[in-house]
Amino acid sequence: MAREQTAVREQANTLGIKYHHNASDETIQKLIDSQSTANELPEGVLPRDKCQPMDQETFSRKYGRKGLDRKEVAQLIRCRIQCMNPAKKDWPGEIFSVGSAKLGTFKKFVPFNSPEPYHLPRIIYDMLVEKKCTVFHTVTDTRGNKIRKGRLVNEFAIEVLPPLTKEELSDLARQQALKAGQQ
Repeated sequence: MAREQTAVREQANTLGIKYHHNASDETIQKLIDSQSTANELPEGVLPRDKCQPMDQETFSRKYGRKGLDRKEVAQLIRCRIQCMNPAKKDWPGEIFSVGSAKLGTFKKFVPFNSPEPYHLPRIIYDMLVEKKCTVFHTVTDTRGNKIRKGRLVNEFAIEVLPPLTKEELSDLARQQALKAGQQ
């Protein structure tokens, strides 16, 4: 015996409300009422489909107010990086990803212990400067017992180098052009 399709059940179906097949009409009506009160928006708030997208000009003006500028955080810093973390001593490098909703994502492979300098975006450089790791060492307590203690140290030793001069840039461009021609 199939249950009759009542007006309450039809309304629940059109609203996409799920209910048990044996639920009474009163129970279904309560579900409909709770759904409608949950969907009410506060006064002055528009539904999502009626909102206008934010234009680029307004978005860039927001950067200025907050002091966050994509050009500033993308500025390249020339440096050499040594990894001080004993757990990563054999690693050739690591991929770092830093970003935010306003600035976007910056992702870069950072080589460790390389004799050649490397250029990093300022946002990744700042993250590397703040990064710490735990290094354990053995100490003797007052009773003569040897115990392991951890201490936080900077994970990277970063040597900041001056930016390339115009002569160095032109020499580098020439070398890269020669390499590209050989391949």
